[in-house]
Amino acid sequence: MEIHVNKMLKDYAVTAGKLKKIETTTFRKFAPNVNEVLSEFKQLALDFVEISLYSHGAMCYLGASKCQKIIGNILAEVDLYIKAAQTFERANEEIEKRYTSSNFKENLEGSLKSYTLALNCLEGGNYSVLRVGVIRAIRKINPHFEGTSDFVSPCHRIFELETSAVERILLEDYQSALQSFADIFDNIFERKKETLYKDLLQRIQIYTILLLSIYNLNPKKTNFVKSYEKYVCDFCDDFPDLLLLKDYGLPKEVNERLTDLVNSWNSKMDIKLSLERLVKVKFLDKVQVFLVRKIIEELL
Repeated sequence: MEIHVNKMLKDYAVTAGKLKKIETTTFRKFAPNVNEVLSEFKQLALDFVEISLYSHGAMCYLGASKCQKIIGNILAEVDLYIKAAQTFERANEEIEKRYTSSNFKENLEGSLKSYTLALNCLEGGNYSVLRVGVIRAIRKINPHFEGTSDFVSPCHRIFELETSAVERILLEDYQSALQSFADIFDNIFERKKETLYKDLLQRIQIYTILLLSIYNLNPKKTNFVKSYEKYVCDFCDDFPDLLLLKDYGLPKEVNERLTDLVNSWNSKMDIKLSLERLVKVKFLDKVQVFLVRKIIEELL
């Protein structure tokens, strides 16, 4: 099962990379076929949903919606945004069923963002009925929603940054992932909203330590130097406080395993042992486990 999931995550990373190339290539004839990428995203969405990885399925629907945007099919784009929103909601429901005390609501944030993207597509034109339906769906999640077309709150910006970071990790673009996490830190701490984002800071704490572990295995990799200096040199005394000593509410055993991992950075054998112990705690999400496997590959 784990091997199958890892393959699906890699397939998603490859497909996301194709979409990125389509978006950045000046001449379309040199880019991947957008219809093929659309089909790949749709199939991956179905595959992820089938094994109950709903948040990953929702991300695939969002990728497919970008393809429809490029093609210029507004209604199909809206339909995929709505599917993404509904799938994010299913992800939230599953978490509430299983882990009521640790549901951090990030999937509801994804659902709101997806519905809002759908709403923005329906500006103008004869889409009033569709707009009403989308607004009604939004109000089930956020009863105070006023139906405005622009919805770029700090929460949505943070959601976009985290989504981008996860995509970059799957594409093994670790520098960009670290930069996105650094931007999230800046956003939260500048507004002094740490208590509102404790769950997110937990996830970033884990991701960042794992990413910096990769740097320590390959300290001469140029794509890591700038990011590493930002975390260690620029913050200096704040570095251990932000990533290790600061208590964001992680379970005690997870904190201990992360501390062990940082303390083992000078020994490849100890890093491998620390990573294996960390995974056994069974607290990491699928992408974090994927990242751990990549680090272990670097050790072999």
